[in-house]
Amino acid sequence: MNKLSCQTRRIILGTVLVGCLGTSTIFAGSVQKQIKAVCDSGIRVTLDGKEVELKDPNGDGVTPILYNGTTYLPVRAVSNALGLSVNWNDKNRNVELKSPTAKKETQENTVPYQIVEQTYTDKGVKIKFPSIVNLVDAEKQKNINLLIKDSATAIYKRTLNGLDSSSKYEADVSYEIKLKSDKLLSIAFSSYNNIVPSAHPYYLFHTINIDLEKGTELKLKDISPKIDEKFVKALKNAKYVGQFASDPVAVKEAVSYTFGELSDKELIKIITDESNQRDVYGYLTKDGLGISISVGHAMGDHAEFEISNSELEAKQNANPKTDDLKQIDKKFETYINGRYGFSIKYPKSWTISEEPPSGDGVVLYNKDKNDIRVYGGYLLGDKIDRMEVNEAKNKGIKVDEFVTDNGEKGYKILENNGDRVILHVVVYGSKMHCHLYADTTKAFYKENELILIDMAKSIDLGK
Repeated sequence: MNKLSCQTRRIILGTVLVGCLGTSTIFAGSVQKQIKAVCDSGIRVTLDGKEVELKDPNGDGVTPILYNGTTYLPVRAVSNALGLSVNWNDKNRNVELKSPTAKKETQENTVPYQIVEQTYTDKGVKIKFPSIVNLVDAEKQKNINLLIKDSATAIYKRTLNGLDSSSKYEADVSYEIKLKSDKLLSIAFSSYNNIVPSAHPYYLFHTINIDLEKGTELKLKDISPKIDEKFVKALKNAKYVGQFASDPVAVKEAVSYTFGELSDKELIKIITDESNQRDVYGYLTKDGLGISISVGHAMGDHAEFEISNSELEAKQNANPKTDDLKQIDKKFETYINGRYGFSIKYPKSWTISEEPPSGDGVVLYNKDKNDIRVYGGYLLGDKIDRMEVNEAKNKGIKVDEFVTDNGEKGYKILENNGDRVILHVVVYGSKMHCHLYADTTKAFYKENELILIDMAKSIDLGK
């Protein structure tokens, strides 16, 4: 393309885009014709006031083309500047552009299962609920679907069973998928209910959150940050998303009715009280955490709020646990090194590597540019053994001393490097040393810092 930048030449413009995508092949066909065009290197392209360097896939500069008063720009170079992905489909002769939003949606939809709708009916009760299909683990899929169905139907079955023969009950139940990922599934059920005879119909709202890796149900305490005064302050300022959300006056009344004169401690008790003094449910979204609290019928029977990750972070310096490595996972496995005999605990949901031939350790976690590993060795001499600690101190990197659960002395070296955090934990014994090394993104470290600290304290050098 650069050879054309200084003079007029005869070129083939299929749609001009073929050449701009970097292919040198010329296709014959009725859509093509020979033309005379000018490659004008004097044309500048700017984006938001900043000049864009137009380059081909090899990094070489490319030049705008003038033809019949129209300026033609190379599609790949312009698309890259706009953040669009570009692909040339040679078979269909199609330039395929994809926006970041479409790419994100595609990624979000690549979950290892699909959702199908089921319906349960009993007398006047009609319940729609989701089931998952095509999960690799058929037994786990079966157990998860039983959990979902039981959660969807249990309340209404109890109501039916408690009625006398003179009463009639009708319920219409629908659902909404609040979060669908390869690790978590969060479902909210809402229903219109009417018992004849009764003073008025009523509405119910309830949720179920499922850890898809374990096939178990997660309670509110499992999916939320620590429920303390900071959390309830965030809740009181959260966005109301209930049935009156479109009416500002009604929203103000609903918020006032829900929280009233409740102190923070009283609200904490209501949220954490499993005796069901008031029905409280939670769900996850891709942006944060939802909370539903039962209220009087005049206010819609339940008030629903959503707290964004940023709001929780501002109030509590911690996000809801929607990451792949959730701190809800309090169950740990123990890795015991075959060569040196040291051990360390790690979350059960992690898949660790096999020991290499050297037998010095394993990779505990490696995903999404986050690498965590543990290794050990025999002591070789104080200067060599404490080299990492001494070098860190000399560089001004923060080094903290700590004691493991087994009473052994350790050092925690924490280094911030741009958008990454490097944690290097060293524990020394009388004959050997053990290292826990984590090179992660800042977001990952912030989300999983407590897990890494627990892991460090669990290091046991053995006998």
